[in-house]
Amino acid sequence: MATLRHGGPLYEYSDKSIKKTISELRTQCDYIVAVYHGGEEFVLTPMPYTRKFLKKVLDMGVDIVVAHHPHVVQGYEYVGNKIIFYSLGNFVFDTDYQRIQDFTDTGMLLRLNFTKQKVSFENLPIKVDRNTQMITAINCVPSFKEINNNYFKSWCTECTRMQIVKERKEKLKLETRAAKAIVREKNKEIVSAIVNNNIDLFKDEPKLLKLTNINDNSNHLTENAEI
Repeated sequence: MATLRHGGPLYEYSDKSIKKTISELRTQCDYIVAVYHGGEEFVLTPMPYTRKFLKKVLDMGVDIVVAHHPHVVQGYEYVGNKIIFYSLGNFVFDTDYQRIQDFTDTGMLLRLNFTKQKVSFENLPIKVDRNTQMITAINCVPSFKEINNNYFKSWCTECTRMQIVKERKEKLKLETRAAKAIVREKNKEIVSAIVNNNIDLFKDEPKLLKLTNINDNSNHLTENAEI
């Protein structure tokens, strides 16, 4: 847990610590905003257990929850005069792991306005232009909507997509493993040639191949690791 002396995360199962921290903060401020990293990736509606947990956080005394991690924009929900934003999608996070999934090229900027009486918000939808590598403002992201009255219908729709999401993840994982294997074999050949004096180290300037942007989500080969 983060304190004045050191940083650190709070996990979902740290109920007592979360509640204690919120109680201490409540005496020092008018509003408490919790930033939550969690939720199922690439689905447009929060999982039931995520929804349940974040409502529990509100019950502990938090006023606003802003969540991220699904990498797609999800909706928001009023709970009394409190609000949960379930996912703001992507901003500049754009990797192969994102690109193989739908709806990962949009995000939402959020502005919270606080007064003594209430909290309101403004939102600015954005899109990652993958051709120009620029972020542009757009009119809307359809999944950013109030989910209070249509949660069950939205969740049923997203359940049908979860298998597609899973299959795409597995496909990329296999492709990445294959690319890593190619790199390892090529580097063995280079090192073997140097050891056997088949390459003049200073003349031929051999280079080791390596994978770039590897986070189990990319398979780009580059020659930028010089021996």
